[in-house]
Amino acid sequence: MTRNASLNSVLSNVPLFSLCDAKELKSIARLTTGLRLAAGTVITHQGATGHQFAVITEGTANVNIDGRLVAVLGPGDFFGEISLLDGGPQTATITAETDLAVEIIGHAEFTQFLRESPSVTRNVLKGIATRLREADAHISGGTAAPPSD
Repeated sequence: MTRNASLNSVLSNVPLFSLCDAKELKSIARLTTGLRLAAGTVITHQGATGHQFAVITEGTANVNIDGRLVAVLGPGDFFGEISLLDGGPQTATITAETDLAVEIIGHAEFTQFLRESPSVTRNVLKGIATRLREADAHISGGTAAPPSD
């Protein structure tokens, strides 16, 4: 199986891209650069300028905010979209907990693709909304309500 065919298969199982058709998946795959990172590698630093969007395809990564572990990400999870969308600093430090494989999309490519692909844009917004809902529930001490869609 070629890298692109394999990557299309992986991407089709990522919740963010679950509504994409074959053509969109192929377009996404062309935009990505695969990286392998060793356990312990710091991928993003809280407060730094974000330059890329990443989807984890293998392994796990820790998400720390203000030095406190707030989440563990695994295959299908993504990060970096907030800084790319609003131009603000990274909201968390993300460190590879295990050896990690990620697919990276740079800022220009990410922005252009969102303009051209409404289904991906909607999924990114749903992902952000879910994270915001979970953060709100955590702050209030409650549990997150299921999405209404």
